[in-house]
Amino acid sequence: MKYERDRTWAEVSLDHLVSNFRKLSEWTGPSCDVLCVVKGNAYGHGAVEVSRELERVGCKILGVATIEEAMELREAGVKLPVLLLGPITPVHTALAIEQNFIIPLINETYAKQISDAAVAAGKVIEAHLKIDTGMCRYGLSVDKDMDGCVEEALRMVKLPNIRVTGVFTHFAVAGDPYEDNFTHRQMDLFRTFWERMDAAGVKLIRHCANSPATIRFPEVHYEMIRTGTLLYGFNPFGGLELEPVMELKTRITQIKHLN
Repeated sequence: MKYERDRTWAEVSLDHLVSNFRKLSEWTGPSCDVLCVVKGNAYGHGAVEVSRELERVGCKILGVATIEEAMELREAGVKLPVLLLGPITPVHTALAIEQNFIIPLINETYAKQISDAAVAAGKVIEAHLKIDTGMCRYGLSVDKDMDGCVEEALRMVKLPNIRVTGVFTHFAVAGDPYEDNFTHRQMDLFRTFWERMDAAGVKLIRHCANSPATIRFPEVHYEMIRTGTLLYGFNPFGGLELEPVMELKTRITQIKHLN
C-alpha cells in the first residue's frame, strides 16, 4: 500500500519533459544546442531521473550549480558532459577532469590556480569563460572595464592545461519587459566581448540565453541556450506551448460549509 499518496503528492511526467526538450530543440534549430539545467535537484523534479531521460533522448550537455550536484549525476551513471555554472575549489580540478566536467573561469587568479592543478594532474581541463555583464555574480566585470577584461581573458586562454571552448553570461531581468534596456545593455556587452575575442583568433561557443531570453530574444540563441524553467513547462511569455512536468495532487477528505 502506498501510504505517501494518502494525502498530498507530486507526480512528475518524463513524457512531458521529453516533449518540452524536443520543442525547445525545434525552437532553436539544429545549429543551436539546448543545455538542460538540472541544478537544485532539477528544480525539484529529481535530477538523476530527469538527467537519465534527457540523456536517453539526445540531450548533449547538462548544467548544474555545484560539483556536488555534478557528482550525484556521475554516481548515478549519467555520462553526459556537465557544465558547472559556479566555480569549483581548485583542489577538485583532477576530479573535474576525470569526470568530464566543464568549469567556469571567473578571473585570471582563479584560472592560474586551476591551470597549476591541471598541470600537476598531467591532464587538460575544459573550461568556459564567465563574464559579468551586470548581474554582479561570478565573472570578469566587462561592464566596468571591457579592455582590461579582454586582455585578462586572452591571457587566461593561453594558460597551460586549460582548453577554453566557450563563453557565457547570465541575464538578470530578461523576463521583465520593463527592464529591457538593462537586458539590451547586457546583450551589447556580451556581443562586444566575444567579438573582441573572435578578432583575436579565439573562437568560442557562446551561450547567454536563459529561459526568458530563449523566448523573448531569439537573436541571442547563438550556439547554445541554457534552459531551466522552460524545460519543466513554465513559460509565461507565450510563443511556445510547453507542458508542466510536475503536478501536485491531493485528496479531499472533508468539505465544510461555513456561515
